[in-house]
Amino acid sequence: MNRTVALMLIAMLPATGCPFAGADSAAGRVPDIERYVSAMRQNLADAGITVRRIDSPKRELLVEYALSSADVSPEFALGAVLTLARPIADDVEAIRARHMADGKKLLELSVPPAQVDSVLASSVGEDARARIDALLAETLAACGSGEPAVPVATTSRETRPPATLIIQGDVPVPASDVVTQAQARTTDPRVTQATAQPATTSPQTVVASSEDAAAVAQSVLAGLCEADLENITIAHDADGQWIIGVENRTYRSDLDAAAAALEQIASVLPPGPLMLRLKRHDVVVCHVCVDLADYVKLQAGLMSAESLADTWDVKPGAGQAVGPVQLLASGNQSYWRTDLKLRPAVEYQIGLETDPFESDYFLLTNLETTVGKGLSADLRFATQVTSDADVEMDRALLTWTGWPCTDLLATTSIGKFRDEIYGYYGELQFGGENHRVGAVGSLTHMNANLDPFDKWEQAFAYYEYDWGQLGLQSRLGYGKFRESGDTGFTLSLRRRFGESVIEAQAVKTNDGDEGLTFGLSIPFG
Repeated sequence: MNRTVALMLIAMLPATGCPFAGADSAAGRVPDIERYVSAMRQNLADAGITVRRIDSPKRELLVEYALSSADVSPEFALGAVLTLARPIADDVEAIRARHMADGKKLLELSVPPAQVDSVLASSVGEDARARIDALLAETLAACGSGEPAVPVATTSRETRPPATLIIQGDVPVPASDVVTQAQARTTDPRVTQATAQPATTSPQTVVASSEDAAAVAQSVLAGLCEADLENITIAHDADGQWIIGVENRTYRSDLDAAAAALEQIASVLPPGPLMLRLKRHDVVVCHVCVDLADYVKLQAGLMSAESLADTWDVKPGAGQAVGPVQLLASGNQSYWRTDLKLRPAVEYQIGLETDPFESDYFLLTNLETTVGKGLSADLRFATQVTSDADVEMDRALLTWTGWPCTDLLATTSIGKFRDEIYGYYGELQFGGENHRVGAVGSLTHMNANLDPFDKWEQAFAYYEYDWGQLGLQSRLGYGKFRESGDTGFTLSLRRRFGESVIEAQAVKTNDGDEGLTFGLSIPFG
């Protein structure tokens, strides 16, 4: 799953109640923060300062701005941006103010929230300070409930110098703007919160009793069922992490399903660590580790999807819990439910002597049933809709997929694969986030003979590597090709663009045959 694409699909849900004592839901935090950010942008714009970007890369709050009026001094603009950003910067180590003009960076100052007053005292006069204080009061009044409560993610933070002047351009800035280490020593609670290593468990995620946890789990379960997700499991470990598994048989892609699941979860749970497990036939195939505090920032406009991708963890596999896991709720199983898919298909034959371009049109009917955990049955009928109308069952497979042990994924199939080809197929894949090794074997025949002692028609081993944020996957393999029976090497590069896939593959056999193929898959509908 491309996590940047996935995060961009998430939409905010209205706040709902939460049975946690003294805690509000993650989504319930969003409206107050949104109101403050909107008022902050508007009031700064009225003062001649245009906010171009607000983001939370790493452990900072970035505010990028430009001057829309020549009457506004750079010192006043810097002080106003830092002051109005401070109420939404309690969970960061520093506010980074970036002054832009004509696409160029004139000034970038990084300062802890507790040191904003020191910067103001050294750079603006009393009249300007009074105007800035009035802007802050007006912004807080527009918010309606005082300073918005920005949740703190429970990830580890690294300490850093209290203030750093990153770059100084055409606008002169007093040397006193740079706060020294000595000036940074203070007992202000904001500094303690910004620099201390937070506890592994957020106080907001502590459950008062098992009854409270069960009630919360039932609320989450009801929301996920309402979103038409299936094979739902909801658990909670000893260290405060929620572990929620869902299967998507409703949405066009698992990206949409993950977004729908997070909407429902955030409408009930307070900010805190979460592992979302995505399933196929009730077997976990991918997990997303996230802190709902970062989810709040994304929805409230304090974090971009690109910055969020650096803090969220999306990996294949079931994922490991931090501590002992207690199953609190489960429901909406999909066993023996059958999915029906109807798809058109075209088969071309090019270069024939009698007809250089011949085509047949088909309607493919797929019936897929979850028989048990990891066990599924797949039937496909091909209906030819051209002049020679015909119906054929061209696939009938029973497939099992599961995790025999950590990081080892196994798949095996038996039945009719296509046309008149029957037999067995098996694959093992072992590895972690980026590196994987695998082996593939198949035993197929041109008839219904399923003799397991016949020779293997395909045996292949491969090494696979994912190139991180590039979204590129490479695979190098060696073995016996099923179609030709030759042995040789294959090297492929595969790149996903959302739901589309492009692939290039080079093949070289031991007999000296070579080939280069390209493939493009684009979904319609």
